[in-house]
Amino acid sequence: MMGIKSRRLGKFYITFDAIETDHEFVCQVMGEVIVLHAEAFLHSGMVEYIAVSKHFDIVEEGSMMPEYKAIIHSEDGFQRFEKC
Repeated sequence: MMGIKSRRLGKFYITFDAIETDHEFVCQVMGEVIVLHAEAFLHSGMVEYIAVSKHFDIVEEGSMMPEYKAIIHSEDGFQRFEKC
């Protein structure tokens, strides 16, 4: 079971445009994470998400949380998260 105690934490961003126009992409990504915090940044047109996921590396206590980007293939859908 995936939860906060797993320490598989990560940060990723989704643009406002993707949220408005690419629902399938957003649903695929959100289906792979448990969001702990979300914050909209109007100046950059993005929402920042802090989440846990089986796809994220374990973050040691006191370490910086890594940023990820979702890799989606049009034919196969969600593939993985990749560290930025």
